[in-house]
Amino acid sequence: MRVVNPNATKLTLRGMSYKVFLNDYEVVAGATNVLPEVPAYGEAEFKVIATIGLIEGIRFVGGLLQNTPGQVAYRIQTKLDIGAMDPAIRIDQTGSFSP
Repeated sequence: MRVVNPNATKLTLRGMSYKVFLNDYEVVAGATNVLPEVPAYGEAEFKVIATIGLIEGIRFVGGLLQNTPGQVAYRIQTKLDIGAMDPAIRIDQTGSFSP
């Protein structure tokens, strides 16, 4: 994951979590507390371990096999924890793609 900091002060991340949904099935999730400090007006990259939701993944693939192939809707929900006194940064992105 890459985080861009457009602010004049550094961004210290304490933790993050995310979920990936395909056609409303939660197929991937992950979390970490090993994060870099993002410099002012800078960016940082880090890796996050992904856990695949086996049952939801099977349901997603089953839905693809039963229906005519078309667009797959996705949603990515991310929460960045920047400290106890500050609210978490939440990012929710949606879209679609053709398999």
